[in-house]
Amino acid sequence: MEDKNTYNLGKALVIAPLIIPGLMTILPLLFGGGFNPLWITIILITMVTCYLATVIVGLPSFYLLNRFNCLNLITLTLSGIVLGIAFFTIIFIPFNGLDDVLIQLLWGAILGFVTSLSFGLLAGVKVFNNGVDPERKY
Repeated sequence: MEDKNTYNLGKALVIAPLIIPGLMTILPLLFGGGFNPLWITIILITMVTCYLATVIVGLPSFYLLNRFNCLNLITLTLSGIVLGIAFFTIIFIPFNGLDDVLIQLLWGAILGFVTSLSFGLLAGVKVFNNGVDPERKY
């Protein structure tokens, strides 16, 4: 039985970073893209990158928001958007340069939003006023 005063960080940490590689796998197959053996390599690199971003950037922001009693789903997704833009830009500017910077920023925002939203929902973060409950643990 789940305790209402704990977050499900284990489940969220395992499943949330898999959402983006899962979408990258399912969507081309649904829209008739076919199967390309190179796609497996791209999916694996994306999976490693998503886990690294979640552990290096996402978890510290989760803990900081909780520490300052402002953790809720809205602040978590907003921080996910900002940090997704930063992480995506840092990772891809060396490869693409400054070409299509707006597209890079948009992709970073989308990926950060989807990952942080799924992380928050899986962890059991409330939409509003989560910070007023100081008894809530990890």
